[in-house]
Amino acid sequence: MDVVSWNAIIAAHEQNKEIEKTLSLFVSMQRSAMEPDDFTYGSVVKACVGQQALNNGMEMHGRIIKSGMGLDCFVGSALVDMYSKCGMLTEA
Repeated sequence: MDVVSWNAIIAAHEQNKEIEKTLSLFVSMQRSAMEPDDFTYGSVVKACVGQQALNNGMEMHGRIIKSGMGLDCFVGSALVDMYSKCGMLTEA
């Protein structure tokens, strides 16, 4: 499976508010040695917003920084949205 296929599946679960499944699929993607891209991170961060799963979101933020995708507009706006909706305006 390629990154586009993973992204489609992850995004579908995120859009259906299946938060645990979204996060589980992200872990499975990484275990398969597939590198997440900006769309992957954006979908996973959006999933953390939906449930206000701040710890998971902060973990994703750390992974995003390590991946170098922190400057991507899509990922950055998802992070701002997540922190804002979780009540962490300073971090946003």
